[in-house]
Amino acid sequence: MEIINWLNANDGAIIGIATLVLVSITICYTYKDTANRKYERSFSLDFAEGVGFSQVGRPPLYDIVKVTKEIQKDLQRIATGSYKPMVLTEPLSEHRRGQFASSLEIRIEQFSSELQQEILREIDLIVSKREQETRDKEQNEKTTMDTNAS
Repeated sequence: MEIINWLNANDGAIIGIATLVLVSITICYTYKDTANRKYERSFSLDFAEGVGFSQVGRPPLYDIVKVTKEIQKDLQRIATGSYKPMVLTEPLSEHRRGQFASSLEIRIEQFSSELQQEILREIDLIVSKREQETRDKEQNEKTTMDTNAS
């Protein structure tokens, strides 16, 4: 038997308590996209396959219930607004690159403005050097391909 608190998705308040045998659970959620179109999705977790099995040690349904409780806690935090999931609208590699750039910017801002300017000049010099190396490499590859084609 498992006690489940049913939550009101608007404010997270407990609106009822039920005692039941956990066999399956269906989670429904709705969301809107940037164009304000509403979507509804649902998924089911079916625990009926494990009911009535004998086992040695802790029952597998125990682990399933434990994970389900964690899902319930996460959903409650989202419903109450105490946790806001991060939704990426860019590739993960770009997001990580942006985070890294932001952390470097914060570190550089801790220095005096003269030192900041010096650091930025050095970075600009390094970037310019790499760009020139890339152009030279591309030119060499093109020249080699033209020579081989002749």
